[in-house]
Amino acid sequence: MNMPVSARVAGSDATQSQLLANLAGISRGNSPSVVNHFNIQPVFDIFANVSGRDLGGVAGEVDRIIASAKKKLAPGNNIIVRGQVDSMNTAFRRMGLGSFSARCWFISSWW
Repeated sequence: MNMPVSARVAGSDATQSQLLANLAGISRGNSPSVVNHFNIQPVFDIFANVSGRDLGGVAGEVDRIIASAKKKLAPGNNIIVRGQVDSMNTAFRRMGLGSFSARCWFISSWW
């Protein structure tokens, strides 16, 4: 920490020396090793793997666990499922909407 650090003085060619100990300090501390964010908000990621089971069955069990955990959350906190489960649910929702629209169009074309 007694290492000299040189910096140029603003507006001139002169340099000024300062000890590193005067500019910075070193101390021990604890901090998270990995910090993740989603939409600017800090998040804790929990990864789950499906082995030997269908994704829909596991997603149903995860949804039940999340429903019980949401009751204990503090205001402002939220649990969001992302990844393949979110993609699967979106695809089924869109297929259902497309199927319903096609049926409505088919029925209306007969009138």
